[in-house]
This record gives sequence, C-alpha cells and structure tokens, in this order.
Amino acid sequence: MDVFRWKSSRISFASWGGGWCDTIRNCVYRKTSRRGSSSFMEKEIAFTGILSDKTAENPDFYNWNRVKVRYCDGGSFSGDSENKAAQLQFRGKRIWLAAMEDLMAKGMRQAKQFRIRKF
Repeated sequence: MDVFRWKSSRISFASWGGGWCDTIRNCVYRKTSRRGSSSFMEKEIAFTGILSDKTAENPDFYNWNRVKVRYCDGGSFSGDSENKAAQLQFRGKRIWLAAMEDLMAKGMRQAKQFRIRKF
C-alpha cells in the first residue's frame, strides 16, 4: 500500500485493477508478474493524474490524502486460501483488512469525504 500525504479529512483512494485469474493455470502464469506477486511490483509508484499533488495536474483533489492499494492475488481482495500443489496463495482478504486497519490508525475514521477509484 502506498500512502501520500496524511493531513486532511479527505481521502482519495485508488486500487489497481487487474481482473481475476479464473483457473489454476492462469493463476500460476500470473504469479510471475506484478499482477500475481509483490516480488515483481515496482518498489515505488508515482502519484500522478487524479492522485497528483500538483494543482495544475489535479486541481480538484491535489490537497487530499492519497492512497493506492496494489493489486494482489487475482481475487479482488477476497481470497484467503492456498493451492499447495501449484504453490499459490490467495491472501487478498488479509491484505485488504490489514490495509484498512492501517488506514484507520492513520486517521481514516475521521474522514469527511472519501472517493474511490480503480486504476
């Protein structure tokens, strides 16, 4: 999870889209990419466009708290199982709950405005 700025009561929240892996074969293939393993994700992600802090680039939301939750396991943050034979772990639900717990501790519960989008 990447968080940029935590100073206001407004939160712009974005999560990566990526579709589901709907077969074991598809999931095994995906685990060798950023859509299936954090080992292949960029270490840092730029906050650009609607998540930018530049007024010229993002005049409406530049001063909001900005959060990106990275795509994780091909199950829309709902998985909590594994397939040992294929060496797959579906932990999206745990990732989502941990992200929400962390954001609540940072002040999300005091948010007055909250906007959600996929990218």
